[in-house]
Amino acid sequence: MNRKGIGILLGCLIAIAGLAQALGAQEIRTADRFPMRGKPTTIVVETAPGMGVSDAHVTVVYRPGSMVETCEPVGITGTDGAIEWTPDEPGIACLRATWVDEGGTEHELTRNVSIRFEGVQARGILIAVLAGLILYGTAAFGFCRLRSSDAPDERTQVPST
Repeated sequence: MNRKGIGILLGCLIAIAGLAQALGAQEIRTADRFPMRGKPTTIVVETAPGMGVSDAHVTVVYRPGSMVETCEPVGITGTDGAIEWTPDEPGIACLRATWVDEGGTEHELTRNVSIRFEGVQARGILIAVLAGLILYGTAAFGFCRLRSSDAPDERTQVPST
């Protein structure tokens, strides 16, 4: 393929990507990129930038796809397409918004979000420090043992006749 063909192909791909972005502008997003457990955040459901969806039913699924997933209703969006939400559990959660437009077509949007702990977990730091002590302590012990076995002792000497 020559340079002109690659340029035309690249131009077509950019045009298709732009068209897909314009047509599929529906999104569900949170005000915070990574919401924090116990801290209120706003969920916004939009069909286009600045055009909120009113009366959308919003639910959250904590730990989606696992055997212990839990589904909780958040509520119904207001006229601006926004609703207040306070995450209950840290980890991965799936936000789901469903609504019916004026034509009777049902729409659904989903988005996975990562919910942070409200602070640094002391257990995590303790486990990391303990693992480092075990790793480097064992390496130091093995190195010292190896160095000390260079000198002959009574167990390694061959008896003379």
